[in-house]
This record gives sequence, C-alpha cells and structure tokens, in this order.
Amino acid sequence: MRRHIVGVLAIVMLLAGGVMYFAGYDEGNAFFLQAAFLRVGAVLATLWIAHPELSRMRPWMVILFVAALVGVVFVRRLLVPLLIVALLIAILRPRNKTGRQGDKETRRP
Repeated sequence: MRRHIVGVLAIVMLLAGGVMYFAGYDEGNAFFLQAAFLRVGAVLATLWIAHPELSRMRPWMVILFVAALVGVVFVRRLLVPLLIVALLIAILRPRNKTGRQGDKETRRP
C-alpha cells in the first residue's frame, strides 16, 4: 500500500463529501453518496495516519483484527469478550529485551 496514494484519495473523498454537504445535496441517492464519501474519506485518512504502525503489524495480528471486526459486526454479544481478549494480548505479549540497561552489552568490565 502506497501511503501517498491513500492520503490523496482521503483528501479527494473528504473534499467531494464536503462539497456535496455544503452544496445542499440532501435528497435521494446524493445523500447516501455524500455520506459514503465522508465515511470512506475518514477511514482512508485514518489508514494514512496509521500506515507506519500498520506496516509493522504481524500477519497473525491482522487476521485476528479482521476476525474480531467480523465477529463484532455480525454478533454484537462478542464485543465485550473480544475487547477483554485484545486487552490481555496487549498486556501479556512478550517484550523486546534488547536495549535494556542491565544487558551485558551496555556494561563495562
């Protein structure tokens, strides 16, 4: 995914939605198109901002996130258990041990 393309698409979508909003397109399909432009533009802007972090995500994390999202969308009762599991994963995940001050590499003999 190229970050600058996502950013340009986000700006175009948000501008199109804003123009439709301020031009007064409130009837029929134009209202739904305006809402779609604004929502997709907001999601693309969020992806554009989060791109550096998303590129470091492991594949299993992406699969877990998509599965949780699908679970919450189709079964609302899963929201609280999935949030608890996500919190436990975030707290209990293994930490990187390099760079600590107590390592042998940083001590002098």
